[in-house]
Amino acid sequence: MRYRTPVDPTGTLLRWGFVVLGTNLSLDDELRRELLVLAIRAYLDDLPRVDFDWETASGCVTTDGDAAVLGSFIGQRFVAEVETADRTGKVEFLVTEAQLKLAAEARDAEEALVH
Repeated sequence: MRYRTPVDPTGTLLRWGFVVLGTNLSLDDELRRELLVLAIRAYLDDLPRVDFDWETASGCVTTDGDAAVLGSFIGQRFVAEVETADRTGKVEFLVTEAQLKLAAEARDAEEALVH
C-alpha cells in the first residue's frame, strides 16, 4: 500500500524542503521560506531567472534547469543572489524532485479550484 501526502492548495500542509549548499548570509526562517517558494514558482513557470524586491531583502533567484546531486539527494539546483540591509551574498540550494512534484500538484489543484 502506498501512502500519499494530501495536497493542500494553500500550501500550508506541504513540507517544503531544501538543502543549503552554501551561503555567507545569516537568513531567518521566513526569508529562507520565501526564497524557496519563489524558486519553486520560477521552476514551475519555466523561468530561469526571477528578480525580487522584498522589505527585508532583494536580489534574484536563478536555475539552469539541470538536476544536481548532494549525497543521496537529487533535485533542482537554485542560486539566489541576495542583498539584505547589512550584507550581500549568495545562497545555493536544491529542491528534491519529489517536492517539486508536490508543488506542481498543489498548483494544479489550486488552479482547478479557481476555475
